[in-house]
Amino acid sequence: MIGAHHSEKRNRGRFLIALRWLAAAAVIGVLLHFLPLHLLAEAIRRVPATTFLAILVGYLCAHAVGIAKWRMVVNAAGAQLDLRTSARCYTGGLFATLFLPSIIGGDVVRLAVGLRRSPNPAAVLAGNVADRFMDVAAQGGLVFVGILLLPGSLPASLQGQAQRALIYLGAGFAALLVLGFFLYRPLMRGRSVRFRRRLARLRHALRAVSGAPHILL
Repeated sequence: MIGAHHSEKRNRGRFLIALRWLAAAAVIGVLLHFLPLHLLAEAIRRVPATTFLAILVGYLCAHAVGIAKWRMVVNAAGAQLDLRTSARCYTGGLFATLFLPSIIGGDVVRLAVGLRRSPNPAAVLAGNVADRFMDVAAQGGLVFVGILLLPGSLPASLQGQAQRALIYLGAGFAALLVLGFFLYRPLMRGRSVRFRRRLARLRHALRAVSGAPHILL
C-alpha cells in the first residue's frame, strides 16, 4: 500500500517535470515564431564574444550574490533553508518579476516556494519582508543622497515634485505607524488562538532578524 502510494507520487512528479519542459519548449517555440530572427542574429553578431561572456559572467555573479544575501537574511529569522532551495526561491521570484504579470510579483512566487520548503514558514515571511525593506531603504537612500549631493541636477519643474513626493512619503509612513499603534489591540480582539500563535511566530522571526544587525548591514 505504501509502495503504491510512493510510486504514484513519483509518477506524478515525473509528469509535472515533463509538463514544465513542454511548457518551456512551447514558450520558446512561440518566441521563435514571432521574433524577427534575422534581425536578432545580426544584432548578436555585432556583440564581441568576449564582451558577451564578460557580461554574462557578471550577471550570473550578481545574482549568485543576491541568492546568498536572501538566504542569509531568511536564515537569520530561522527559515533553515539550504542553498539549493534558496536558489529555487530566488530564481523563481526573478522569473516572475521578469516574465509574469505585475500583479504576480517576484516576492509572491519566492514566498510560495519558501513557505512550502521551510520548517518555519513564519521565518521565510519575516526574512522576505526584511530583505525587501533593505532593498527599498537602500534605493531610497541612494536617491536621497543623490538629491542632496546634486541639488541642481533635477530640472526646476521636477524639484518641487520631488520635494512633495518626499514629504508625502514621510507623512504616509508616519500615519501608518500611528494607525498601527492605535488599531493593534482592536484588530487582535476576538482573534482565534491559531491566528495569535501564527502572529507570535512571525513576531519572533522579525525579532530574530532585527537581533542580527551584522547580517542586515
